[in-house]
Amino acid sequence: MLLKAHNGFTLIEVIAAAAILMNVIAVAAPITSTLVKEKSILSERRFYINVLHDELQIYLWEKPSQIPDTFTNRIRGKETVFQFEMENRYVKGCIHWENAKQKEETICLYGLPE
Repeated sequence: MLLKAHNGFTLIEVIAAAAILMNVIAVAAPITSTLVKEKSILSERRFYINVLHDELQIYLWEKPSQIPDTFTNRIRGKETVFQFEMENRYVKGCIHWENAKQKEETICLYGLPE
């Protein structure tokens, strides 16, 4: 009996395809995880900028005499520190918190009191 041409996959082809698939998964999973964490950090940063902006408005419009001021607040389960001080003619407001990567972050905004 002669060997005829078979149109199926050989074991080597299946192993090669599985190896390529595993490499793709091994690269894609950490990249996806990193992207999700960075997205979370950026979203958190935008949120804290908005909170700082709202707090800064109080010092610009209602309580400019209470500067310098520092206080701590718990926002979204995280300890945040607000600092307000005069810098030249501007009110400088800063917020400090620990981000999703457990790194300390600080953002400052400036405003000109009326």
